Amino acid sequence: MSSSGSQLPKSRLLERRLKRVWIAAMTEHRSEWRAAHHVETAGFEFYLPQREVITRSGIRREFLFPSYVIIRKARGWERIGSLKAIRFVLATGEDPWPIRDSVVSEVKSREDSRGFVRERTSFERGDVIRVREYDGPWSGMTGRFAGDSGF
Repeated sequence: MSSSGSQLPKSRLLERRLKRVWIAAMTEHRSEWRAAHHVETAGFEFYLPQREVITRSGIRREFLFPSYVIIRKARGWERIGSLKAIRFVLATGEDPWPIRDSVVSEVKSREDSRGFVRERTSFERGDVIRVREYDGPWSGMTGRFAGDSGF
């Protein structure tokens, strides 16, 4: 049996496949950064997407997926569940639930210059909108959607 020059050894092929997959781990309550630190210290790449939220008291940052850290799957991923501040890895049976690299790339592509994920709006220019989740001077008012200002 001869091997073709274009074929990769099984170990390298597995590594390439692993690099295209991410997994999610649930963290202890409000411990996303602590969990990410332990994930990174263990040699894994992580992603913690954040967004800005406008509240009555101002603007605050919050995690897009609270209590979860996204981790690039690599050899030795099985030990992630035993890291400090990690509760468990999302899995179906013995295998972690895969998140395609294209999904993570899509989220990353929506980050603004400060690293916050801009959420897509479902409004079209000219749609009539009503303010309802805000307890201020505009509560209950209606208007027309003029466009996305980027905030």
